[in-house]
Amino acid sequence: MKCVDSTVAQGAVPDWTELYKQVYRHLKPGGWIEHTEISYTIIADDHPIPYDSPYRWWNKLFRDAGAKMGMTFEPTVRGQNEPWMREAGFTGEFHVESYKIPIGTWSTNAKLKEVGAYNLLACKRGLDGFTLRLGMELSHSHAEMVVYCAEMRKAYKSQETHGYYTWLVVAF
Repeated sequence: MKCVDSTVAQGAVPDWTELYKQVYRHLKPGGWIEHTEISYTIIADDHPIPYDSPYRWWNKLFRDAGAKMGMTFEPTVRGQNEPWMREAGFTGEFHVESYKIPIGTWSTNAKLKEVGAYNLLACKRGLDGFTLRLGMELSHSHAEMVVYCAEMRKAYKSQETHGYYTWLVVAF
C-alpha cells in the first residue's frame, strides 16, 4: 500500500496525522473514531465508463487538480489514512466499510434508488462550484468549463452509465 505523506494537504485538512493526534488525545480509554469520506471518483460496475464520457473527465479533473495543489480529495481511499492513524497512537483493528452512492435513479434497489435521487440533486447543484474552481486551477477557460458542465448535465440526465461514488466509513 502506497501512503501519501500526511504533511501534504489532503482536501481541507493540512496534516492528517496531526488531526488524528488531536482526536486521540481527546478520546477516553476504549474510545474509537469513525471517519467517513466520499470518493469523488465516479465508477460503474456494469460496464467500463466510456472513454469520451464526461464522468471520465470529472475523475481526471479531481486527480489532476489535486496533484497540482499538492493534495488528494480521497484521503481514506486504499487505506492511506491507516498509517497516519497509527502514527497518532491508534492501535487495534482498522475497519473499513464501503457503500455505493448512485448518481441517479438507475438502481433496482428501492433504497439505493432513493439515495441516488438525492445524490443526483446534490451533484447537479454542486457541479458548477466544483468544476469551475478545479478547472481554473488547471488553467481551463471559463467557457471550456461551462461547456463541460453542460456535458455533465447531459450525462446525469441520460443515466446511460450507471455511475456511483463510494462512501467509505473508517473506524479505529
